[in-house]
Amino acid sequence: MKQRKPGGGKRARGGRQPARGTPVRPVEPRLPAPEAGAGQGRTAWRILLAAALLYGGLWPLVNVAFLAHRFPAPFLTGMAFYRRYSTIVGGPAEYSANFFSQTYSRHWAGVLALTLLALAAWAIARGLLRRFSPGSHNWPAAAFPLILLILASRHLSVTYILPMLGGLAAAWSYMALREKPHNRWAQSTVAVLFLFVSIPLYYCLASGFLYLCLMCALFEMLIRRQPLWSLAWIAFGAAVPYGVSYLYYEPDIAARYLRWLAPPEFDAVTNVLLAAMYLFVPAGAAAAFLLRGFSARARLGLHFRRAAQAAGFAVLALLVWRLVALNLDKSGWIYADYLLDDGRPQEALASLAQPPDDSDPVRFLTFYALARTGRLHWEMFRYPQRASSDALLLRDTVWDTYSTVADWRSDLYLELGRVNESQRWAHEALAMEGETPRVLERVALVNILNGNPDTARTFVRALAKVPFRAARARQYLSALDRDPSLRTDPLVARTRPLMLTRNYVGDFTTEQILDQSLEASPSNRMAFEYLLAHYLLTFDMEGFARLAPRLKDFYPHLPAHIEEASLGFRNLHGSLPPGIDESAILPQTQARFQRFVQIWTRVQNGPAEEAWKALAPGFGGTYWFFYIFGRTAAGPPFDARAAAPKGAGSPR
Repeated sequence: MKQRKPGGGKRARGGRQPARGTPVRPVEPRLPAPEAGAGQGRTAWRILLAAALLYGGLWPLVNVAFLAHRFPAPFLTGMAFYRRYSTIVGGPAEYSANFFSQTYSRHWAGVLALTLLALAAWAIARGLLRRFSPGSHNWPAAAFPLILLILASRHLSVTYILPMLGGLAAAWSYMALREKPHNRWAQSTVAVLFLFVSIPLYYCLASGFLYLCLMCALFEMLIRRQPLWSLAWIAFGAAVPYGVSYLYYEPDIAARYLRWLAPPEFDAVTNVLLAAMYLFVPAGAAAAFLLRGFSARARLGLHFRRAAQAAGFAVLALLVWRLVALNLDKSGWIYADYLLDDGRPQEALASLAQPPDDSDPVRFLTFYALARTGRLHWEMFRYPQRASSDALLLRDTVWDTYSTVADWRSDLYLELGRVNESQRWAHEALAMEGETPRVLERVALVNILNGNPDTARTFVRALAKVPFRAARARQYLSALDRDPSLRTDPLVARTRPLMLTRNYVGDFTTEQILDQSLEASPSNRMAFEYLLAHYLLTFDMEGFARLAPRLKDFYPHLPAHIEEASLGFRNLHGSLPPGIDESAILPQTQARFQRFVQIWTRVQNGPAEEAWKALAPGFGGTYWFFYIFGRTAAGPPFDARAAAPKGAGSPR
């Protein structure tokens, strides 16, 4: 009987007998593969958790009401409103952005809209980066929505963001569909179809179309190694805007290619963020591809990878800090304008006091806020002022094309009782800004004051077509049905007694405009205070003296700056202005003036900078200081040419 060798026997079918002496590796039992649905479910829960955390973080951080005021966007329901956007390239994107902006009228809706915008930006950036380099790219992609939120919360309307995201989303879809079919002809068909689809996408997205072409060209060149398809996308990016411009006429190159690309007109930090937003995905994709090739040829060391991760998290931390700091910043005239519109003039003055800015918009808002709080002639020279009254009414034609200034003029002329001029500038704002709620309400109001309730109803019905404003419009219409003159409305009741009683035709000076308002209503406090401010700002002591007898009609006690101007008048003319008695001026004010004269006498013949340094600490917010230097100590730093003492204004 033949002895069987150890390990002998039949081989398993399809198997192979291990060689003698070769160790046999024990077979480990395999765990069942997790179902795909479970992984997708976990991903969905993570995204929902991230969305909830982001929403909770933005809720106290983002001032949605400020965004609604800062970026007013017209939107009315119905096809008639859409048709005006359907005839221009990029019109659908602008229409969508205007609809997005309507969410700002409710805090919860605005925060939700910004949360969804940030999540969409993160998903698109991550998806595109993963096409150029393996890896999750979760954290690098997080920088993109942070940049968007920083810019959207203070500097940029979403009109400049949505077209870019639309173009990037289209490129992401192209890359996914281009790689899906295994047949070469099917892949080519996808590319051809997308090239033709890009033409209507250009009509919808304007400059967003360039992102589609650029990302697709990079993908074809770097990932698929198809230079001909890359050149095709570049050719379409150049040719389509030029060709479509003959169908939808565009007069210049910038309108053809760059509509909804914001020009860099901000400070240096914001310009850097703006460039980072526009270049983040294209530059990030190219960098990811290069790092992918570099790491494949030479393994990156552990220390280098950790340093890169630390640098990336540091950038994210800086962006978060910038977002928080920017939204907590309440300085500057832009925020002050929002506070004034919200009925908070005291807070607006605090915002205006922070930056050393003496531009006309800052001074206009300062005058307006001080007049609203009844502090104009107590504090106006504590804020940045220059020897000019142009900012009182902001009448320079250089401001005529600014919709914000049209709103300001309409508000101010209404306060002065000049309803026709308020109506004129309300219509100018309507032409420039569109049918925003504040413009529709203002046009309705001035028509009510002018006795045109039927015209007012037309604009109130338009207000009913604005999302979230239907209830407000119904209240207006009910009030108009009860009383077409709306006599119970507080603003109407306050304005009607101030209205001009006669028509004036011509181009009038600031003094004449304010005089006419005072003639129509001698109790018009704002007209009186503005006229008084005009005389002080222009060193018109004769005009000040003519108005002085009426001071007692408005002030039980002389305001601080009126006391200062009265003492300056006596120093020049030997007596106080008519109607002002010596007892009306406080002893401490007279003592301060004597100290001022003593210091000025000592330094008036020396360098202007020395005189400024000697007087500014104690007297920089007085009319005496302003009368000598032509500006206040508050404002930009000292400039010898701009603040040279005026001999005519020197106390004797």
